[in-house]
Amino acid sequence: MDLEDQQRQREFYSHVRETIISLLVLLLLYLFSYGLVSRYKRHKSREDCYSGEEDATVYRITTWLCSFSLCVSLGSALLLPMSIVGNEVLVHYPHSYYVQWLNTSLIRGLWNMVFLGSNVSLFLLLPFAYFFTESEGLAGSKKGVMSRITETALLLCLLGVMAALLAGLLSSFLSGEESEAPQWWWSALPLLYSLVSMLGVLVACLVTPLGFSALFTLLGEVITRPMLHGHVEERIDELKFEEAALQRRHRIVNGMVAKQPATVEDSLNKLQAERRSLERRLRSSPWERNLVYPLCFLGMLGLSLLALLLVLANTLSLLLDPTSVHNSVEYLLGYQSTSQLGAVGACVEVVLIVYLMCASVVGVYSTPRLNNLLPKIHDTPMTKVIANCALLLMLSSALPLLSKTLGITRFNLLGLFGSFEWLGNVWLVLGYNCVFFVVTSTILSQRVTRTILKETSKLLGAKLNFTRRKGGHSNSPDKSELHVN
Repeated sequence: MDLEDQQRQREFYSHVRETIISLLVLLLLYLFSYGLVSRYKRHKSREDCYSGEEDATVYRITTWLCSFSLCVSLGSALLLPMSIVGNEVLVHYPHSYYVQWLNTSLIRGLWNMVFLGSNVSLFLLLPFAYFFTESEGLAGSKKGVMSRITETALLLCLLGVMAALLAGLLSSFLSGEESEAPQWWWSALPLLYSLVSMLGVLVACLVTPLGFSALFTLLGEVITRPMLHGHVEERIDELKFEEAALQRRHRIVNGMVAKQPATVEDSLNKLQAERRSLERRLRSSPWERNLVYPLCFLGMLGLSLLALLLVLANTLSLLLDPTSVHNSVEYLLGYQSTSQLGAVGACVEVVLIVYLMCASVVGVYSTPRLNNLLPKIHDTPMTKVIANCALLLMLSSALPLLSKTLGITRFNLLGLFGSFEWLGNVWLVLGYNCVFFVVTSTILSQRVTRTILKETSKLLGAKLNFTRRKGGHSNSPDKSELHVN
C-alpha cells in the first residue's frame, strides 16, 4: 500500500470517527431533551383540543420536533465552552493517545451542524410544529393526519415566500442596488438568520442583567440565608398560633353557610408554606447558613463584576482601536490558549460563559411579559412548549455571538457562526457593549444596595424583637394555646 492509499484510508477512518462521535453527542442530547419536554408538557388527554388518536399522533410528532429543537439549543449553549476546553486539552496534551479523536475538523463540524440545526429548527421545524398543532385539515378534504400535514405545508410555503420577498427587499435597501429575483431566494435564509442573531444578542444584552439580579433572589430561596434563631423560633410560634386559629375557623365555616370558604383555606395554605420554610431554615446546618450562602453570594457577585469589567475593557479597546473588531482570524485548535492566563484563564472564561447563559435564561423568564411562558411540570400546553423551545433556541444561538461581541473570550467563532457581517460593524458591536454595561451596572448597584439595606433592617428588627422578648415585652403567644381544639 503506497502513501496515497494510506492517506485516503486515514482520512476515511477520521471521517467515520467524527461522524460516530457527532451522532453519539446528538443522540445523548436528544434523549435528554425528550425527557425534559415529556416532563413539562401537559398530557394530551388534558389538552382542550385533544379528541382522539389523530390528535395523539399530532402531539407525538410535535413532541419529537420540540425535542430536536431543544437538543440543538443545548448543543449551541455547550458549543463554545466545550470548544474552549477542547482547545486547552490539545494545547497541553498535543500528542496524547487518548485525545487523538479531538481535532479541529471534529469541532468545526459540530459548529456547522449546530448552525444548520438552528436554521432548520427556527425556520422550519418549530413553525411546522405550531401550525401542525393548530391545523384542522383542508376544507372539503378527507380528515386525517395527512390533510393536516398538507395544510401546514401550504402555510409554511406561503410564509416562506413572504419571508423571502421581505428579505430580498431589505437586502436591496441595505445594499442600495437592485437585486434579481432568483438572488432573493439565495440570500433570504442567511439574511433572516443574521437578523435573528442580531435580535437575539440584543435581547440577551437586556435580559442577562435582569438574570443577574434574579439569581440573587433564587439563591436565597435555594440556600438558607444567615438569620437569628431567636427570631425564627418566635415567628414559627406565631405561625403555629395563627394556623391553629385558622383551622378552628375553617371547621366552624364548614359547618355553616359561608360566602368565601376558599379565602380561609388559601390563607391557611400560605401560613403552612411559610412555617415549613422557616422550619427548614431552623433545621439547616450552621455551615449552610454561615458559609455556603455567603460564598455563593460573593461568587455570583464576583462573576457579575468580572463580566462588567471585561465589557468595559472591550469597550475601551474598541474606542481606542476600532479596527480590532476585524482582527478575528480563524486558527487551528491546539495552537495557543484562548486566554493570556493559560488554563486558569480559560476555565474562568468557561465558568463565565455558563453563568451568562444561566443568567439570560433566568432573566428572560423574569421579565413581566415573558414570565407567563415559564413552564410547569406536567402542566404546560403544547403551544407554550413550542414557544419555550423557540425562545431558548434564540438565546442559546446568540450565546457564542454575545460572548465574542462583549469580549468575554478571544476564542474565534468557527464555521458559519463567524461569517456574520454585522460582527465586523464596530458601531453595532460598540452599541451592544454600551447597552450591556449600562443596564448591568444600574441593576447591580440597585440590587446590591437594596439587598444590604434589607438584610440590615431585618437584622436590626430581629435584634430589637429579641431584646424586647428578654425584657418581658414580647407579644409572642402562649404555647399552651397552640393545642386548642
